[in-house]
Amino acid sequence: MRNTLVKAIILAAVSSLLFACGGGSDPMAQALDHQVAMLDILEKNKDNPEEAGNKLEEYQKANADAFKAIKEAAEKMKDQSPEDLIEMMSKHKGKIQEITEKTKKLMEGNSKLFANEKVQKAMAAMGGM
Repeated sequence: MRNTLVKAIILAAVSSLLFACGGGSDPMAQALDHQVAMLDILEKNKDNPEEAGNKLEEYQKANADAFKAIKEAAEKMKDQSPEDLIEMMSKHKGKIQEITEKTKKLMEGNSKLFANEKVQKAMAAMGGM
């Protein structure tokens, strides 16, 4: 189950990156920043899963307009070539690695945190951003 959760969270991070490409003032960077912010919330509240879930919900509500803009930018990405997508991902490789490592580290020994329904819902929503 743990490996499945790790894969799901990493997939959510990567999905948010892919969906965020295109338009505006680098929506991919914005999506990455939101991902880091959400992971920071989890880190600060890792001993209290319910509070972590509540804080993630609050963060998502407070940033709903930004998330909507990122989703809209993702629509423009549909016509981009795989090469263009790879180039965009490469541009943010360092941040992607940071998010992946942060996620893996957070997953270690925090099964209750990621078992929390609100946390799962928030992380899944990030993947579809």
